[in-house]
Amino acid sequence: MLKYLDVDSGYISWKIDLDFPEKILLKSIKGHYILNPYKFSNAYFASGFIIGTPTLLGKNCHITTKGLLLAYESQNEITAAVLYDQLTELLRYIRFESKQVEIQPFSAISSIGWGTAIEKGIRDIPKVLTMGIRSTYYHKMVTINHLTEADRNIFRKKTIPVFEEILLDAYNASIYNEYNKVLLFSAIAVESLLGNTYHRIYERKRRLKKGNADLRIKTFNGTTKDPVWEYLAERTDFKKLLHTAPLYLINRSILLEDESLYRRLIKLYNTRNKIVHWGAPLVHNEDQLLPLNSDGASQSLDIAISVFNWLGIDRYNFIREKGFVKLK
Repeated sequence: MLKYLDVDSGYISWKIDLDFPEKILLKSIKGHYILNPYKFSNAYFASGFIIGTPTLLGKNCHITTKGLLLAYESQNEITAAVLYDQLTELLRYIRFESKQVEIQPFSAISSIGWGTAIEKGIRDIPKVLTMGIRSTYYHKMVTINHLTEADRNIFRKKTIPVFEEILLDAYNASIYNEYNKVLLFSAIAVESLLGNTYHRIYERKRRLKKGNADLRIKTFNGTTKDPVWEYLAERTDFKKLLHTAPLYLINRSILLEDESLYRRLIKLYNTRNKIVHWGAPLVHNEDQLLPLNSDGASQSLDIAISVFNWLGIDRYNFIREKGFVKLK
């Protein structure tokens, strides 16, 4: 027998393919199913979880909920505390997969209610022939694919990259005009991305040992390492991450490939240091610092996205988009 529960978990904007099943069995929360917000739209309305007016366009339902409805097998009941932790982790991974930064998993869940009955069925949702949706809003709507991928990655214990989560935090801060946070998080995301990427590349090359004539890999007292790289990696100079370190490790350099980006990165890092050490830039110098306003925040995000692109991570370009996506 299936029982039901509703989870007040904050706003989630969905784009639901009408062909998807009415419930999705979760791997990360044993014996529990997420109920499709379209196929169970009557129940979502009855719970007060529908925000605004859903619309149907082609094969998709565009709908915003303020929570999740789940079904569970009665023999798989778990405590509220455990369920809270598991749902929080699921929301965190959904946020990462969809890039919907408004989902704040660690503060989102305000209540969990258990019940034995639920109003099944699809509500009468208006159809539209065409629709314009703000670009940045459209590209981060949660799909069932985002949900299943998030659930699968939790089950596989796949870690969310720290630098990507921090970039999402920078983007979220920009929505709320928290300029200090945007600048700080953008700089941290860049530093974390470069350091993590270089470390992974070096470790892969170090394990190969032979066939890496570009590195000086030697064995010292039973430990295989490259003393030149170890020296570069120990240095805290931000400029080394942009030029010397990648030039030695992968024969690439931001300074050599995109000098304009290099100079903007130095300004971002200078501004980051001012904020960290002084609380904020005391006197703005446009040649050395980014302004502490919406323009500076926009620039810092753009700089960070450019570095992600430089390393082949291009899934954040939607943040740069302006205007509307016209759907029909």
